[in-house]
Amino acid sequence: MLLFWAFSVEIPDVVFDKNAVKCLRKLGLSKEFVKEHYDEFYHLHKGNSDFDAYIECVVVGRKVFSRSGAMDEMKLPDDINTYIVPLLGLQNHKDKDVKVQEAIGRCKDVEGIHIGDRRIRMHNCIVDVLREL
Repeated sequence: MLLFWAFSVEIPDVVFDKNAVKCLRKLGLSKEFVKEHYDEFYHLHKGNSDFDAYIECVVVGRKVFSRSGAMDEMKLPDDINTYIVPLLGLQNHKDKDVKVQEAIGRCKDVEGIHIGDRRIRMHNCIVDVLREL
């Protein structure tokens, strides 16, 4: 007998802003599909082309990345504070801003095959740094 355990994590609604919902519709995906790509530590799963396309759509729509793949480092603090910090429940942590800057320094040069893959790898790196709080 083979048993599977389905794990679900709480994903704040802020992750599904207007831009994210637009990307879901454009790609024919659901919020549940996106939620399934988070693990219990809020890392994002790599290697799913549909999820990669969703992430690329979201970060290009938020202007964190251009369509050519150039990253706007000035937009990273707001992006992290708006979309990653709430996942970890660190909105009110006294050292959050310092740690966000540290995460940017440690993770901004992460590479990926394409925009979606790079942003997923960056997200996972940022989560690891912020979880050190």
